[in-house]
Amino acid sequence: MYTATLIRRHINQLKEDKPFSIRDFLNYGSRNAVDQVFHRLVKSHQIIRVARGLFIKDTSPMPSILDVALVKATAFGKMLVTHGSQAAYQLRLSTNTDGEPVFACSGASSSFRFGNIRIRFTSSSPRKISLGNSLAGLTIRALWHLGKPMCSAQLICDSLCPFIRDDRQELRKQIKIMPSWLASYFIGSTRRQKLTNSFEPVYHWR
Repeated sequence: MYTATLIRRHINQLKEDKPFSIRDFLNYGSRNAVDQVFHRLVKSHQIIRVARGLFIKDTSPMPSILDVALVKATAFGKMLVTHGSQAAYQLRLSTNTDGEPVFACSGASSSFRFGNIRIRFTSSSPRKISLGNSLAGLTIRALWHLGKPMCSAQLICDSLCPFIRDDRQELRKQIKIMPSWLASYFIGSTRRQKLTNSFEPVYHWR
């Protein structure tokens, strides 16, 4: 009874529109006791199970794929960023997409179902994760994913078109993280800029 009271109180204090993980409630009792309380809450339609271990209040709208993925990752202590393939598609550097939402994550690869959708977490190196989801980070990770054979000078030039000054500065700071073949493009551009004092380097940054 004590476990049930604490769990209900916790749920009542949550924001209406966000999913939550059962793992956030394990400090209120044994795993079996917490599972039983959640089972009863689902059965009485007070909460709705949206994915394994993830729930929403009965008054909440269905969460987005991103919301579900973030809560799932956080529950297991993982860092999550947009996968290189998705970044390339979002930035229109590639038309290839497998239609399945995939995220780059720290830790082991895994997947889970959200309704009829399977969300995949793909283990990525700390260097790729550290780039984050800024425009510069997404662009670097997208180009990195496409690989050297696909990354012509023109493609890299096109990828930089939306950049403003802050984006270019951030990109330069990340040169040390990039693979050598990608870093060489931007090292050449930086040297050219220092000589000409212009933002029209080798690959025409805009």
